[in-house]
Amino acid sequence: DTATMTDVETYWSQRPQYNDEIRGTESPAVWRSHEHNWALWDIGHTIGNVDTYDAGGYSAEFRFQLRNVESGIKQYTEDMKKLQELQWINSGTRVVTISFTLYNNQYDHWLACQMYIESPPAGALQPGYVFRPFKPSVSETRQELDLWYMDCVRLLIGMYIIIFVGYAERRHKIRSHKAGCWYHASLNGICDVGMVACLLCVVIWRSAEFESRSTAEYLEAAASRHSLSFQGYRSYADM
Repeated sequence: DTATMTDVETYWSQRPQYNDEIRGTESPAVWRSHEHNWALWDIGHTIGNVDTYDAGGYSAEFRFQLRNVESGIKQYTEDMKKLQELQWINSGTRVVTISFTLYNNQYDHWLACQMYIESPPAGALQPGYVFRPFKPSVSETRQELDLWYMDCVRLLIGMYIIIFVGYAERRHKIRSHKAGCWYHASLNGICDVGMVACLLCVVIWRSAEFESRSTAEYLEAAASRHSLSFQGYRSYADM
């Protein structure tokens, strides 16, 4: 059934002040297609224990960042009680999902959380959950993107020194009736090669430390040791 829930729509419109405090932009009374939710919210399929469900359906959106926490909790509770009273979730509902994303500011890591309850036509309720830890790429923030550009400039400088400066110095040795390889044994050659080696080490070390392992692998390793220590974590800006 994809009809608009008129009772829910009436209640939702009677509390316009809640829209600015805790509610999102979507109305729980209106059925939204899978294509709409995918294009607007990047909501994909939900793989449950009983079946796989697309993103189409009715949804209620609430804010996490509130100006007044106590008032926001009160408004949220009122909305949930009223939706229950109006049978927003009823016997025809096959799955109820709760989705949100958590962010750890200290370690710059994210966790996508999805909890669901399936209600098959015949059988008991089937609860489930999916937690997906992830780490955004280095281009997600302006500071990290600036550092990435700096590393690219370092690589270009290193390539220029090795290719063009090295070629010119070897030609200079040859014009002086010496073997070109003696440039690498001279003070200029040792300094140039050492400088390029340092540039490469900095870029490779930062990239390897930041991108070598996913957040999920770190958490799985910590869970296997019955420990959730994040001492080894590094953000790109700290390196």
